[in-house]
Order: sequence, then structure tokens, then C-alpha cells
Amino acid sequence: MKTLLLILLIAISFHPRLPAQLSETGTAFSVMTYNIRYAGGEKEGDINNWSKRKYLVAKVITKYKPDIIGLQEAEKIQIDDLMNLSDGYNWIGVGRNDGKEAGEFTAIFYNKNRFELIRNLTFWLSETPGVPSRGWDAALNRTVTVAELLDKKSGKSLYLFNTHFDHVGEKARIESVKLLVEKINEIAGDKPVIVTCDLNSTPNSSAYNLLTSSYEQETKHHTLYDAQTISEQPPTGGIVTYNGFGKTMNMGRRIDFVFVDDRVKVISYQIVKDTFNGLYPSDHWAVLAYLCLR
Repeated sequence: MKTLLLILLIAISFHPRLPAQLSETGTAFSVMTYNIRYAGGEKEGDINNWSKRKYLVAKVITKYKPDIIGLQEAEKIQIDDLMNLSDGYNWIGVGRNDGKEAGEFTAIFYNKNRFELIRNLTFWLSETPGVPSRGWDAALNRTVTVAELLDKKSGKSLYLFNTHFDHVGEKARIESVKLLVEKINEIAGDKPVIVTCDLNSTPNSSAYNLLTSSYEQETKHHTLYDAQTISEQPPTGGIVTYNGFGKTMNMGRRIDFVFVDDRVKVISYQIVKDTFNGLYPSDHWAVLAYLCLR
């Protein structure tokens, strides 16, 4: 009996879903942001082709079992693959090119046993956010996927905004911040807000600083905080989220973020740097945060 208890204690201590304080906050949940690299990025036969990487990305998801995942660069075939390779999730999102299935999605996966979808919508980061469009000096269409989710444990609801800013247009990134904040204020009301994103910007950029400043709209403002900077436990995993399949890990490129407003407590924060026999699941690391609604 003592041996069995010891085995159970060891198993629990190494479970990736149990930060030290989680037992004190029974309503804590985990949120991941993950740019999984679009499926057409590498030629067939390449070691980083999606036909091989899909199993590695799925391994990250099934290992950490995040309750909510904001995916970037996810094409429909990738979403279908991940749904087949992981259990317990529903998902929402549309293709950025046509509002249906064409192009990349900023898809949101959510644990269907933990959360119930109340409402969802998509808007484009452009001057015409209600229709598929490209904004300002952006190279590509960019979207924000929004989910209102009811936490079945706490009985509280939250809004999750998942997005991917343009990689070329500096003006587009600044204007995207302004539009995102405007839409958060318009849509979320007084509900807790979480933002998962690839900003294509580092913490010393104008876009990041504007997003985390006291930038005001006419409606009620949700001040956003970088989860890494307010985590109750020391952040782990370093300061790089873009790894270039292992080629750019020393450049300090932290461009993938989880932001929260002051209605959300950050228990822990981790950049997930898992590789498998030297293979990288994506050219980005996932970011995982354990959160609790206040």
C-alpha cells in the first residue's frame, strides 16, 4: 500500500498540469497560445513538413492538456488533424481569406468538459473589420477570433480574444492594437478578458507598449497585462518564443503572448520548449499560463 501511494505521489508531482499553487485555487485553468506554422511552409519530405510535425504539435497539446488554446497560422487541414489527434476539444474560427475555410485561422480550441461556448465572432484587423479584408500597410489579411466561454467549475464567464498581427506592416500593428482594444471594450463589457496572440512584436516595440499602456477608448477600458510580468510564480522557459526550428533561439525574440486584464490572476507562466528526438513541433514555442478568475 505504501508503495502504491509513493507511485501516485511521484506521478502527481511530475504532472504538467499541476503548478505548486493549483491545489489552493481549484478553479484555476490553463491557457496556451501557439503559432503552429502553416501547413504549406515546407516541402513534402522536409523534416519540418506538417505531415511529420502534426504528431509533435499534438504531443504538446496532449501532454499539457490546456483548457483553452489560441492557435495562430492554423489552416483547416491542421485543425482537422489536431482534432483527430487530441481528445476533449471543440473549436471555433474562420479562414482569414473568405470568412469560411480559405487561408489561415486564428482558431480557438476549448476543453468542452470545462467550458461552454456562449458566443463567438470574428473580425478583421482592418478599416473594414466586419468583412474579409487587409488593413493599412499589412501584407496579409489578419483576424481576431473571439469566444465568450462559461467556466463550468466557477460559474463565471470570460472572453478570449485570439489574434496574429501582421509581420510586415508597422502601421498595421499599431492600428491593430487600437482596433483590438476598441473591440475588447465594445464586446467584453465587464467580463474578464484574456488575449492570446502572436504580435510579431517584442516587448520593446511600439505595438506592445501601446497594448499594455493606459490607451483609452470612449468606452470602458480593459487594461492589459503581460502574463509573464505578473505571474505569481517565477516565469520559466526563458525569453524566446520564436525559435526558427532551432535556428534563432538566442535572439531574444519573445513575440507570442498571453495578456490578461485585472479580473484575471496569473498563477504561473511557462514557455514550453519541448522537442522530440531533436525535432521541433513548430518554429514557435508554445506559451502556457495557469489563470484564475478573480
